[in-house]
Amino acid sequence: MLLRNKCSLLTFLLLFGYAGNIHADIKIGKVLTYEQPVVPEFIDNYRFATYYTNNKKAYNLRGFDISSPGGKIRVIKVNPAGHSYALLAGKNDNTPKVYIYPINGSKEDKREVEGLVSPSTIAYTPDSRKLIIADNGRVNFYDSKTLHPLNEGFNLNEKPIDLVVSPNGHFVIALLPDRVDVIAVSTGQQRASFPATLGTSVAFTGTSSTLGILSPDGHLTLYNTSDFAPTNNIDGLGKTSSLFFNPDENYAGMVADGNRIQFVNIYEYSDRPVVYESGVSCARFLRDGSDNLYLTAVAGKNIKYRTVTGFSPNYSYLVSLMIEERMSEWMKMRPGETELEYRERVNEESIRKQREFFANQAATELALTAGLGSFGEAVLGRYNPENGTLIISLPGIQDIYLTIPPEDMAGFGDGNNLEFSNPVYTVTPNNTFELIYVSVFNPTNGKTYVFDNLDRQNLDFLGLAEGFVSLDLIMQSSREDMVLKGIKDRIMEEAIQNKLLSVYTSINVDTHIEQTMNPAGERIRNYHVDFAYQVEAEGSATEDFAPGRYKTPDSNAAMSMLQIIRKAFSSEFASYLVPGKELVIKITGSADALPISGSLAYDNAYGEYVDEPCSVSGVLTTLTVTPLTGMTTNEQLAFMRACGVKREIETTIPEINEMKVTYDYNIEVSDKEGGQFRRISVSLIFVDAF
Repeated sequence: MLLRNKCSLLTFLLLFGYAGNIHADIKIGKVLTYEQPVVPEFIDNYRFATYYTNNKKAYNLRGFDISSPGGKIRVIKVNPAGHSYALLAGKNDNTPKVYIYPINGSKEDKREVEGLVSPSTIAYTPDSRKLIIADNGRVNFYDSKTLHPLNEGFNLNEKPIDLVVSPNGHFVIALLPDRVDVIAVSTGQQRASFPATLGTSVAFTGTSSTLGILSPDGHLTLYNTSDFAPTNNIDGLGKTSSLFFNPDENYAGMVADGNRIQFVNIYEYSDRPVVYESGVSCARFLRDGSDNLYLTAVAGKNIKYRTVTGFSPNYSYLVSLMIEERMSEWMKMRPGETELEYRERVNEESIRKQREFFANQAATELALTAGLGSFGEAVLGRYNPENGTLIISLPGIQDIYLTIPPEDMAGFGDGNNLEFSNPVYTVTPNNTFELIYVSVFNPTNGKTYVFDNLDRQNLDFLGLAEGFVSLDLIMQSSREDMVLKGIKDRIMEEAIQNKLLSVYTSINVDTHIEQTMNPAGERIRNYHVDFAYQVEAEGSATEDFAPGRYKTPDSNAAMSMLQIIRKAFSSEFASYLVPGKELVIKITGSADALPISGSLAYDNAYGEYVDEPCSVSGVLTTLTVTPLTGMTTNEQLAFMRACGVKREIETTIPEINEMKVTYDYNIEVSDKEGGQFRRISVSLIFVDAF
């Protein structure tokens, strides 16, 4: 995840109360207990809701029997968009079947996946669009809505016990009786294989950058998913199962010895906070509808939810995000800057120095936000007259060393009056802060001394980006960014002259290169070309969507933005429209809080959508809009605005249809009323573009 907006991470940290703890100080807040009629055996979740099985029945969190497929249920997997769930069930091990049930339907509304021989386990892809079934030693993919087989899959030649898919959809983990195999989804090729025993648990971090493999005897190994080389080995965790990670990706959690939920800081192994729970069998983190984080656990017949705080933040990750955000802006060509001036400013050496500067800047900002800006009273330590080194102890910070001439020492007293300024921090490999520079003023003699250990800075988070994108590509992206802005300015000027838009409407365009890895472990560069507009309240009545309107021509702002897209990809950006290449188009449709009275008619202008996966306020779900249903919610209205933009792109830039296109819908509904909240944005991501 990269932060593309200008909202400061520091604001986020202040709002959510991050503190500079070296070790976790776990605090349990609200505890919700849901007693069940039976002991849950297999569980899965959609957001806050828990679904589970016991013998031949499936249940929801309220303890209601929601399905009885016939035969013992061996696996339950909830569709990540939350509209259905899949059960693997059968009367014996040789003849299980896979059934799909709607979450809000009746028990009788089940469908069966046809043509299976001997399925052993199931999973969904994170985008909810595909159902994965391990059948008689082969892993096959199915359309999750139609259940039709897709021309995808790979052979294992063994029946896996479980399948786990990485959050980015790149990898499928097959848990076999004696090993763990990692398969690249796009190629079906094995990326790695690790010895394992029955009861081994696996999990990915949320960004899919790390894979954890937990053995039943309490040995945790972490692997970097770029090359699947081990990065950490942690022992002494007890008898363990049910591995998971916290959202900040710096704590691994697990069930240990049946009486506690054990956490371990993967940067600082001695940091091992515990939540005690007798009889616990599984645990994981969930979020509710208000995005509050809960730790959920099954203990006997009880399913418990706890709000938990006090984990030490993942400062290395936060610093890396801040560096990328700032470097992206710094490397853009500035208005009026010539190519010669740009190349003089941006070169390999200046890029390295600028990254180091932003690294120190970001780490220092986070350290000060975490409360390390107040040095308190200094305590003078030993003084070595041979080299003039004085040790100074600072509360909550490591000792520093100052070079003090012997004749100056008499003026230091006990050190209580020393004044510290201009601190610079770095983040250490164990994810804590270290002071690497500070000025020390002694008012007694009026002299300033400097502690300078800048060479000590930890630059681990610079490794992936440094030297990855060539200067020529950086220059190309900057040049194209300027071209895109020029196209935007010309079209905006014309629209204003034709009185389609006014100064109340602004359209923003942006290009940047994203550095990442493909499923094969190869470094690739994705090219983002982003378009968005905003209309101030004064112009929203005539320049953007009116209340209840969704067709793209109803918005002059949306049509002008699309005109910029068409112009760009019919000229300077046309070279990116390569048949067969992968393209992800993310469309954000927005609506305000003005309630819909009754139902808005839909004339099928953009086709029918039934259980279409989309993200609503950051949560993957599904939306349905047909002429029969119409639109009764603002989410549906915003969705149709996004669908209208999709149709315009498909029909006016036909070359895009020759590419391997995936459309992702993001729906936002404001809690305020007003036309300024009915906007559209589009991001085109050309995968492996260079």
